[in-house]
Amino acid sequence: MIDLVNSMLGVQVLFWTLVLCLGPTVCASDGGRPQVVGPRQPIVAALGDDVILPCHVEPPLSVKEMTVTWWKHDPEDPQCKNKYVHHYQDNQDVEDMKLSAYVGRTTLFTDGLKHGNVSLKITNLKLSDQGIYTCFIIELKTQQRGATIVLDVEPNSVKMMTPNPTDPQSPDPMNGMDIKGEKEVL
Repeated sequence: MIDLVNSMLGVQVLFWTLVLCLGPTVCASDGGRPQVVGPRQPIVAALGDDVILPCHVEPPLSVKEMTVTWWKHDPEDPQCKNKYVHHYQDNQDVEDMKLSAYVGRTTLFTDGLKHGNVSLKITNLKLSDQGIYTCFIIELKTQQRGATIVLDVEPNSVKMMTPNPTDPQSPDPMNGMDIKGEKEVL
């Protein structure tokens, strides 16, 4: 009889452990704790381009019901963590908490949230976008709830357009040049 009671207690403890671990907060063994991961190398993009700051949760985990916050570090502003680049909460983007410079320019891939993709897209890059960004998920009950991503905006990068020889509107790059690449004098 005592063995049966001990077995039932063991099953109940296992049951409640699973319920708590699979609930709204995340629980995993030390080796498999979910963590927010970003690239180790800076992301380099050209002025005016769109860029994706890659970030995800490992192992893959749905974060659709969690709060995802992106902010940009400003070493001259001690309140920078309260100034969001992007804030997602209660299954929607929260626009009124966003820095005005990022309104209408940032997007999360909401379909990817169910797989742990919390990457941020920034459109029409400005020089002021260069800096250090952090993605943070408070509901992850682990030490690694955030990742830092460095964005380097190249001000002198220009998108190169290659002339299309089959397009009659495309200028001939050799027009008016001799074989040495020097301008012909007429």
